[in-house]
Amino acid sequence: MRHWTTRIFPSMFHRRVALLGVTVVTVCVLLSIQLARLTIVQGSQWRDRAESTLVVNRLVPTSRGAIYDSELRPLAVELPSEELAVRYSVITGQWAYQRARRAARKAHGREWDELPFEERERHIAQEQKAFDEQTERLWSALCAYGDMGRDELNARKRTIVKRVQRIASSVWRRDLEARRKAGHDVEWSDVSQPVGEQRAHHPLLEDLPTVTADEVRHRIAQAGDDADNVWSQVELTPSRTRAYPLTEMTLLIDTSTFPTPLRQSHPVEVTVEGVGVHLLGRMRDAWSKDMTARPFRKRNDAGQYDIDPAGYLPGDRVGAAGVEQAMENVLRGTRGRVVQHLDTGKEVRDEPTPGGNVTLSIDMQLQARVQAVMTPALGLMKVQPWHARQPSAPVGTPLNGAAVIIDVDSAEVLAAVTVPTFTFDDLQNDPDSVWQDELTQRWVNRAIGRPYAPGSTMKPIVYVAAVTEGKHSAHHAINCKGHLLKHRKDRYRCWLYKQYGAAHGPLVANEAIQRSCNEFFYTLGHRMGAERLVPWYQRFGLGVDTGVELSEAASGKLPDVTGPGRRPEHEGILMGIGQGPISITPLQLASAYATLARGGTYLRPTFFRSIDDTRQRTDLGLSPAAVRLALDGLKRSVNDRHGTSHHIAMLNRETIFNIEGVTVMGKTGTATAAPHWIDRDGNGRMGESEIVRQGDHAWFVGLVQREGESRPAFAFAVIVEFGGSGGACAGPIANQLLHALRAEGYL
Repeated sequence: MRHWTTRIFPSMFHRRVALLGVTVVTVCVLLSIQLARLTIVQGSQWRDRAESTLVVNRLVPTSRGAIYDSELRPLAVELPSEELAVRYSVITGQWAYQRARRAARKAHGREWDELPFEERERHIAQEQKAFDEQTERLWSALCAYGDMGRDELNARKRTIVKRVQRIASSVWRRDLEARRKAGHDVEWSDVSQPVGEQRAHHPLLEDLPTVTADEVRHRIAQAGDDADNVWSQVELTPSRTRAYPLTEMTLLIDTSTFPTPLRQSHPVEVTVEGVGVHLLGRMRDAWSKDMTARPFRKRNDAGQYDIDPAGYLPGDRVGAAGVEQAMENVLRGTRGRVVQHLDTGKEVRDEPTPGGNVTLSIDMQLQARVQAVMTPALGLMKVQPWHARQPSAPVGTPLNGAAVIIDVDSAEVLAAVTVPTFTFDDLQNDPDSVWQDELTQRWVNRAIGRPYAPGSTMKPIVYVAAVTEGKHSAHHAINCKGHLLKHRKDRYRCWLYKQYGAAHGPLVANEAIQRSCNEFFYTLGHRMGAERLVPWYQRFGLGVDTGVELSEAASGKLPDVTGPGRRPEHEGILMGIGQGPISITPLQLASAYATLARGGTYLRPTFFRSIDDTRQRTDLGLSPAAVRLALDGLKRSVNDRHGTSHHIAMLNRETIFNIEGVTVMGKTGTATAAPHWIDRDGNGRMGESEIVRQGDHAWFVGLVQREGESRPAFAFAVIVEFGGSGGACAGPIANQLLHALRAEGYL
């Protein structure tokens, strides 16, 4: 062996050269193996780590889509504005320390590294005073610009820090898990390198006025590139503010068609606030459930994180109610992103995608006009002496209620007014006036979100259902004796018998609807029974979820005829006149009358206008003869002097409707209602002193047909809570709906 090595390496010099070569080759092989491991095996995780330290990601905000009414008037729009953003290190206070440390090190030169740690910190603290003072002046300026206190500013800063720390922790945790999975012994300190959000600017003030923005821009320009000037850490960035331009309108209302005691000789100027706010909805900050349902970052099956540009981050704004909530996925845009590579200076930009626009079926001018005539100041929505023999409250007390107008052909909702309403200013500056007022309950959208017993407005529906079901002949008369039961005159009585001890005698359907005979419809309800009436209510979209787009839309209630302890016969009798364990919204009732006007074709009502309408039209198979008689009865009710919708008895029989050139059909309803009470003592039981409203709800539901046309064009419904007589209270408001339609060019 020694002989062989001597031949190859004859001298010590050659042997040393060989050993050195082997060492070099071994080192190269080891380096190659390590390079392969780092680039191939662990390449992705090291690339992610490098990107987190050498790449700055800046999100580019998107714009939310606009909401328009049926005439393409803007109802909700994004207005361009500017926001003031401050670098994260200034927000956390690190900037002052970093600049002070740099200044102290520069002042001591080479001696700095020789100084003890405590001495260096003392010099840094001395230098930091000036930078802290700068920062304080910045915060004071921001409080003045934003017209807010220091507590609110600090709360905004804490929100930003919390969000950034959550993002950084997520990135570091991902890096730590990946490196440990690869077999590396690493600690938290090995991966906690600054992420892009920790080097970025974050907005503290939004929607800056032009004068303020110009002043801020001047201060930033003065600071220039001076890193020791805190204003060099401030920037102005474009932003957008959600505005609702038509929620306040001023209109001239002609009161010459009001009931005589409320008429004025000249038009009245009325300013209405909060127009359509229940329908439009509002915006709120994103909640944790939003970020869970659609996160900005989501781990995929491979353990990596996918980015959803439309996902939610803390600080995002989300639709909280109404159209803003219902159409969130359409209105919400997709944010863009700018990726800046610090090593090369290269920027890669993904442009944001704006949100889509939404067009409503609502005519906001009509909506405002209907709200104006329902303003208590004009008198129709106040307790009046002619409303009822026993008013629910003192004369002059404002009343709550709602009104709906639907286009018959398209089932599009043209107006849906709820009274009282609220404003966006109320929500911001006095939210308790909205959410804590148990008497007015202004937060409720009564047009679609509060069901009521429908009363006699259901009688035409019950009649056509009974004829179609084969339980009554269309032209057959029923003899009204004043009460349904022969031996119980105190139950199931006709209103005429209760008031005057009289009876209507034999009536056919159109006469029974005209005079609102209770016994006629008690009889039909008895024949049908609740087990047959409930499905017919449902087919007309009453007391069920009709699929209306807004989440505030209530389903109402119908009895469970199969449940234990039910009395289908009793419930059927009461359902014949719209009473019993049932409740229906004004929107549902207007839609049911629109179904009658179409001859029995049901079409789900909608608040949106769409070119491609996929709603299904359902033929209920109603008896044509029954529909004709029902519509004739509604016409007689309004136009015949014996009709319950014809006049106000306590106003010298003054006619309710006074619009010319159209045919009005309608039905009053005076529905028994449970008292409205407030649990003031908190014991859960209603005391006499806790009743704040009681009496009957007043309804008027009807149709209006243009001259020369073959069927009605619009259906409408009015409800006044505890208003008393449907004809005397709700009727004059219904009359004004028609005048509003004419004023806006519909009639």
